[in-house]
Amino acid sequence: MVAKMGIRMYKAGDEGQIQALFTKVFNKQRSMEEWQWKYINAPGKDNPWILVFEEKEAILGHIALWVFEVYVDGEMKKAGLRIDTMVDPAARGKGIYRELNEAMIEKAKASGISILHGFPAPKAKELLLQYTDGVYVTDISRYYMVLEPWKIAATITKIIKPFTILDGLYRMYRLRKVKLHLPTGYLFEAVEQCDARFDVLADKTKMLKPVMMKRDASYLNWRYVKRPGHNYTIFTLVKDEELQGYIVVKKETMKKKTGELSLGYVVDWLAIDDEKNWEYLIQGALTYLKDTDLIQAWSFPANQMVPKMHYFGLKERDRPMPFIVHHLDTDETVLDAANWWYTQGDVDSF
Repeated sequence: MVAKMGIRMYKAGDEGQIQALFTKVFNKQRSMEEWQWKYINAPGKDNPWILVFEEKEAILGHIALWVFEVYVDGEMKKAGLRIDTMVDPAARGKGIYRELNEAMIEKAKASGISILHGFPAPKAKELLLQYTDGVYVTDISRYYMVLEPWKIAATITKIIKPFTILDGLYRMYRLRKVKLHLPTGYLFEAVEQCDARFDVLADKTKMLKPVMMKRDASYLNWRYVKRPGHNYTIFTLVKDEELQGYIVVKKETMKKKTGELSLGYVVDWLAIDDEKNWEYLIQGALTYLKDTDLIQAWSFPANQMVPKMHYFGLKERDRPMPFIVHHLDTDETVLDAANWWYTQGDVDSF
């Protein structure tokens, strides 16, 4: 790749300046442990995949990819999720953002990456579509299930607090369908590690959608077991000692103006395509999250789990993030959201 402006690939020792730039751009701290997990420890020989813009030995811009294996119509390809695109506020207006994106596409093609995708912020979306041949596909759907509406309102204004006594009855009503009773031979349980069964499941489900991230044991253990500062729980669904699927959930607390909320996330799921598998997985997840105040999940509407989410109370609330795709050596299969298997866990911020 011919270098553009001061653009080069990451080299060991850059992380100090990258971390400082992250703090300056996003106004929050990120631990070195998190950075190490995110970039150095990511599975796959193409990671870490980072481009920086450097001027007088100062890193003023950064763009990166998570590069993973995906199945496209059953054929193995490489896809890159765009992450942590940032330009020093003091250096904006120099064309750094544009040059970084153009260099990313050029370098990705040379690396044999077939698909680039991501969820840019509104201004980044505008610039990405203006400067590259990225395609806006759709906005991803966010699904909500509110279990304590008065408590949520009371964290904004105290005047609502007396009505929180009603939340218990409301919770019971919303969860009235969530009663997990597994037939003989089925088992729903938490696991601490993903084993070889998950490799088999990844292969069995590679045609579930035309575009499928390879969710094998190596990827899942890195993503959910080894990530610092995040506590995920992985549940498996087993039938007659054979893994049928898994679902990943997370609980966290959010501080609000006059209190705090307990949030539940349905982060990821995958199963052999059977209606009962989807039903048992979401019921099990909601049973685990039933003591939270609000539950949410992300997905494209055509995902096989979505009808079951609807049935048990998770309804589409909004579509907060645009999905942008560059298909570098694939056909237009990747430009239809209905062809993608996408969950919240496919986004680095979760």
